[in-house]
Amino acid sequence: MQEVTKSEPSLTEGSIIAHMVRLAIPASTGMIFNTLYNLTDIWFAGYLSDNK
Repeated sequence: MQEVTKSEPSLTEGSIIAHMVRLAIPASTGMIFNTLYNLTDIWFAGYLSDNK
């Protein structure tokens, strides 16, 4: 019986710059969404106060 292997990308082969870009894009996208969430939270929390 033949074993089917998936061809997974390896970080040990290829351009270092290409690997860094490929890893940095999802990380920076996540950081952008996290920052937007925090800014939105602060914006709406700023409308809450004890003064009525």
